[in-house]
Amino acid sequence: MKNKNYGKNSSLSRRIFLASGALSAVGLSSAVCMAKSAHAANSASGGNGEYMVLNPQGIRQERERIPLSPSLKDLKGKTVYFVCQDKPVQTRELANRLRKRIPETEVIFRMKQGWVGSDDTELIEELKHKANAMVYGTAIGGGSGKYAVGWISELEKLGIPSVYVVGEALVQDVEASSSMFGMPSMRTAITPLVPEEKVTEDISDEKYDAVISAIIKALTNPLTEEEKKTGKMFTEKLPRIAMSGTLDEVQDYFYRQGWTDGLPVIPPTEEKVREMLRRTSHAPDKVVTSVMHPEELTVTVEKTAIVGVMAGCRPEYMPALLAIVETYGNPAFTHAARSESSFSIMTFFNGPIRHEMKMNPSTNALGPGNQANASIGRFLSLAAIALGGSRPIVNNMSALGNPTRYSLCFPEYEEESPFEPYHVSRGFDRKESVVSMAAGGWCRSSILGDLDRIAATVAGFSLDMGGIVLMDPDAARLYQSKSMSKQDIEQYIQRTAIPQRRDPSPRWFRLDFLPTVGGAYNDPLKDPRCAVKLVIVGGKTILPNAQVWEYGQPISTSVDKWR
Repeated sequence: MKNKNYGKNSSLSRRIFLASGALSAVGLSSAVCMAKSAHAANSASGGNGEYMVLNPQGIRQERERIPLSPSLKDLKGKTVYFVCQDKPVQTRELANRLRKRIPETEVIFRMKQGWVGSDDTELIEELKHKANAMVYGTAIGGGSGKYAVGWISELEKLGIPSVYVVGEALVQDVEASSSMFGMPSMRTAITPLVPEEKVTEDISDEKYDAVISAIIKALTNPLTEEEKKTGKMFTEKLPRIAMSGTLDEVQDYFYRQGWTDGLPVIPPTEEKVREMLRRTSHAPDKVVTSVMHPEELTVTVEKTAIVGVMAGCRPEYMPALLAIVETYGNPAFTHAARSESSFSIMTFFNGPIRHEMKMNPSTNALGPGNQANASIGRFLSLAAIALGGSRPIVNNMSALGNPTRYSLCFPEYEEESPFEPYHVSRGFDRKESVVSMAAGGWCRSSILGDLDRIAATVAGFSLDMGGIVLMDPDAARLYQSKSMSKQDIEQYIQRTAIPQRRDPSPRWFRLDFLPTVGGAYNDPLKDPRCAVKLVIVGGKTILPNAQVWEYGQPISTSVDKWR
């Protein structure tokens, strides 16, 4: 059947091309082939110039609703804990002001020890035995906010009424986190969000009084029927078919639903998705992960295929896409998905899968031009949005954003590397296909492969973050000629960087949190999170070249099990 809109919509080939390559130009012949393929799929989907497209949303599983613990009649004679993770000045000031407002209340201030995701079981036990109520004073959202909400939900289950003091710019993010945990009516008090050193001068007595009044009200007001509710949440089932419409209508609908990265997508028709599914032995309804970040949604094999089509991926990429989704469900990426620190994910491949997908490990490997590098990298960005429920301001709090969120995917150049491949150093067999993913994405430095300069850059990284050095084969061979192994290079960079990191205090501004809380980051040499990893990638250059990126330790997953 002829597509009636094909001749009328002269931009079809161009839009299909843009969507298929994401940020790259994969070539005119590729664009024409994809346009013809999409035209054929369009006709097979019912004709009349319409696409019947599948729903790319991740599945939110039913959750037991958490009712709020009973409110207190008043705070007189009660013990109220003020707990904070990274806003001690403001939280302590709130504690002091509640003590002055109600002298009969015993107010205890505590810093929650460890990283934001730490349990601090000692403090939990103290609260269980002594607290009548708790005020969590982090005043921020993002990754920290998600952990804080989880902590508060556990206290509510223990019968300790708790209030989250949240910064005014982060209310939507905290609401999203509380709903995700099954506690949509969580008690909150909104505060101005200012740097710690500005607390005294920027928050007036009137504003403090308003926050204190909100805290008292949240802890003492009788519960509403909504706050008492129990039972199941998220019981509505998603329709499998999202909509039918022309190419432009599909683009507009997906954009309005918040399912795209802002660029055009390939319409995920039944036939296109079926082609993807043929490249894996796993059933379409098999669960790949039940904690797709940031909303911890469930993703099946078919849902993965749908987003793969949208990103412009070819069917032979399917096992790699499934391995990416499985890896991204790892708790290591929980904080990165929501943080205001503008995280991104670096994705790289080892083993035979690189050749099967025709990835580019050589010149311009990190740039545009190769369909596999570009579309697989874009897939992860779309997966976080469509499958994970990521939304700017709601639960993606990236303050500046990060261009590498669009696509940062490449293969290691094993054939030109003088060293063992990265996956072999992680214990995998050389012939096994592996994907590795790391969270971070800041402080990129392009230099002439000089190890001392690389170390100076690493010295400026956060104390709890390592680094990934991407080095071209010529530079790697240069160091091998000096009798250095890959491990020698990594250890030299780390040893050289450590003396420059001994004093972590900023010179030009003050941080609102203490990087040495709990002593977790006191010795970067012994902290595996601070390790430097070397990956060989890139083509010929006049001078040896290397880049160092501030990324945490990669999580590696076998691709072969998803074939």
